[in-house]
Amino acid sequence: WLCALLVDALKWQQGAGAWLTNADMQPLVASLGGRYSPAVLQSLLHHWFTCRDALLNVVGVNRELLLTESLLTWERLAQPGALLHSHHL
Repeated sequence: WLCALLVDALKWQQGAGAWLTNADMQPLVASLGGRYSPAVLQSLLHHWFTCRDALLNVVGVNRELLLTESLLTWERLAQPGALLHSHHL
């Protein structure tokens, strides 16, 4: 659901608001789209997809630690001038 919101924020930024997955969350989508650059949204998406993959496929993963690290990454990426890693989606 979170990843779908981030994708919707990218759609919103590109003027494709008519194709939102979460049309009922339009104010939140618009807020995310207005707050973060496309590069930050893409970095967040990549990070959450990686987190999801680890949660589903790593046996014995510390879920609480992984989710906490992911939220801290979001906080770091939200800072002005944050360094973004290049990801190939």
